[in-house]
Amino acid sequence: MNVFPLVALTLGGVKRQTTLIGASMSLASSGKAPLAALVALTTVIAPGIEILVALYVLSSLDALARSGLVGRFVRWYRALRRWSMVDVFMLGCLVSIVKLAHLADIVVGPGLWACAALLPVLAILNAYARPQKFFGWSHEAQR
Repeated sequence: MNVFPLVALTLGGVKRQTTLIGASMSLASSGKAPLAALVALTTVIAPGIEILVALYVLSSLDALARSGLVGRFVRWYRALRRWSMVDVFMLGCLVSIVKLAHLADIVVGPGLWACAALLPVLAILNAYARPQKFFGWSHEAQR
């Protein structure tokens, strides 16, 4: 999702396409640095770290339970989940595509398809990586 173009927009024979990181950099270079930072944080950084933290906790729950660090990682995971807004970004993209469809030729790129595939993955991850389950699993691992 981060390295492939989201959409390709063709208007008047000129084709434009960008990635999430490219869009954020373009916002920053046009004087909208706070917005660029927010876009990067909510669509690239927070979801990536959220997935990494959840995978780390799920893969090494036994060792984290023995060391007593489960609580710290669960707090980090919960804090990151609040900033991960891939679903809001996807909804904004869909609204934009519908609004721009009559003005230009739009081709959905692999980045947007990856974003669409990421939504159910994050939903499943959030269903299985609930903080209550982490603590339940860690108590079972300690026994």
